[in-house]
Parts: sequence; structure tokens; C-alpha cells
Amino acid sequence: MAKDFSVTQKLGCDKYALDNCVLVKASVEAVNVVIQQYFKLELRSQCKLADYVAANDASWREVERQRQARKSRPDKSLPPVLWVVPFWRYLNHQ
Repeated sequence: MAKDFSVTQKLGCDKYALDNCVLVKASVEAVNVVIQQYFKLELRSQCKLADYVAANDASWREVERQRQARKSRPDKSLPPVLWVVPFWRYLNHQ
């Protein structure tokens, strides 16, 4: 009998919350072109799960750093926190 697996288990990353993950039907390269053209976002391809985890951790560290900065200087202008959104496509699937 086939066992049901979650998407994160199928991707091999069931230890991590991928709530912000986007599954795409097109090739990652095609998605990159559209995202860059319409949203002017920085894109990286050929990343590993560890890259996503490290970038996500860095974003949370920046949130905490800004929280501390606001406590001491409430009027200070701070840059937006950059977040990572992984795009996944199953290999050999539509």
C-alpha cells in the first residue's frame, strides 16, 4: 500500500517549515525570467536547501536586530528585511 507523504517529505526537507514554498509547473529558469521582469527581485538558481535555511535564519536575525534598534532609537529608519521564497519543481514532473 502506498503511503501518503507531505510535500516537504517528497522534497527531502521535512525538518524545515516551507510554508512560503511555491511549487511551479514551468522550469525554474522560466519562472526566474518572469519574477525578474515583473517584480525586480534578486533570484538565485541551483540553490540547495541549506542555502534557503541559512538565508531564512539571516532574515530572522535581522528582524531581531531591528527590534533591538527600535527599542533604543524608535525614530530610526530601518531598511526592509529581505525574505527568501523558494520555488520548487519536481524533477521529471509537469
